Amino acid sequence: MTQNLCQLAGNWNGNAMPAAAVTQEKRDGFRALYVRDWKGRPGLYTRGGHEIHGVDHILHDLAAWERHAGQRMFFDGEFMVGEGANTLARTKAWCEREWKQGGTAGRFHLFDGFPLEDWQRGGTDLPWHERNRRLRCLADAVTADDTHAWEWRPGSRGADDNQPVILEPSCHAYTMQCVLDHAHQVWAGQGEGVMLKDWNAPYRLGRNQGWLKIGRPWRDKLMLRAA
Repeated sequence: MTQNLCQLAGNWNGNAMPAAAVTQEKRDGFRALYVRDWKGRPGLYTRGGHEIHGVDHILHDLAAWERHAGQRMFFDGEFMVGEGANTLARTKAWCEREWKQGGTAGRFHLFDGFPLEDWQRGGTDLPWHERNRRLRCLADAVTADDTHAWEWRPGSRGADDNQPVILEPSCHAYTMQCVLDHAHQVWAGQGEGVMLKDWNAPYRLGRNQGWLKIGRPWRDKLMLRAA
């Protein structure tokens, strides 16, 4: 696999925000992409193309999302082990060595997705709000799927996390104060920060301004200004 497998965010520089925008929590794990290889085998990969192991529970759940979509899909999100503080260190430890001990770990915080064939062409013109609406419909369909809910993953003996895939919620950002209020809420919970997303932006492989990061460096700047 090659580099630039997904859309990358820029850093917010304090300039004016998009005319229509939303915020989502910026999770502190490993960027993870669900795709199928040339043989059709599903896998979870880092943005650099390295396979993430010990995530069969997540792959099993995302396969149900694909079934309800009626086609092969590309899903973009954050793979994270644990909650609260030190999730990056725990995720890194799992991906590098702990998976070799067997079992599964982590959750997939899903924040984007569209047909795999569009990803193979370099992205989609479908705006973020429409992509998100479709993902919410898929999430509802999977939740209502009793067959999937009661179908254990082969070999799991029912021990899998009952929610291995979480569709990341979003908040409308009408003003910059809305963005900062959400960021402060996340920081208060020891989170990384928020992503500011253009409601109407397409998805393109590589870095662009459709997504902007407001992370801990901004928290530090704002605290200095308030001091």
